[in-house]
Amino acid sequence: MKKSIISLILVMMLLSAVFVGSTFAEAAVDVQQQETFLFRSIPWYTTQRDVQNALSALKTYSNRSGVTIPDWFQRWNNIDGDMTVEAGGCYTRYRDVSVAGYEANLYVYYMYPIVNGKTVKADDTAEMYLALYEFETLSDMPAVYDDLVAKLTRLYGESEALNNPDSWTNFNGRLWKAADGSQIWLRLYYMYGSYTLKLSYIAPDCTNRLEALSAQLLQEKIDAEAEERQQNQDNTEGL
Repeated sequence: MKKSIISLILVMMLLSAVFVGSTFAEAAVDVQQQETFLFRSIPWYTTQRDVQNALSALKTYSNRSGVTIPDWFQRWNNIDGDMTVEAGGCYTRYRDVSVAGYEANLYVYYMYPIVNGKTVKADDTAEMYLALYEFETLSDMPAVYDDLVAKLTRLYGESEALNNPDSWTNFNGRLWKAADGSQIWLRLYYMYGSYTLKLSYIAPDCTNRLEALSAQLLQEKIDAEAEERQQNQDNTEGL
């Protein structure tokens, strides 16, 4: 009788362990397979006007037009085309933003939308595709990096190594991916005797949209030049 009771207890303990283990495994999968990553709960491709309203509590430092993508974003995503075309987008910079217990500058980037085959070059209707925190320099930046990795992993699940296209810099980086293609990048650089730490939130499908925007802007330039040539067909001044 005692052996039967002991055997029953052992079976129940084993089943409990299996159940608990499967529960934790399912929870981990749920974290890793999030549908999307958002920046401060703002939907991707929200207009600048609405994003600025949502971030109205932050300190705006500056606004700049004529920016499509940062140089580093082009290199890291192998984006083709003339991505430095002016008037392709804009960004807003915020300062002294609190992030996970640290202070950072925040850059929110927007691209101009294509509507009915034309680029709408208005900042207030430009669409958010990238948000970048640049952390203030502290005495132990690698420790800040490790702390942020732990916090992001707790929120978003496991990450993978982020490869560095700039081989001349010392680098650590992690990448989180959501099911819809949105991403989070954490990058720590060491160069010229100092550290730089950046955290980026990236919209799904933004690379394809940026390439389409680049091609559209180039075509609009070509069309404008063709129209100008047509208007100057009879102009032989200085020939």
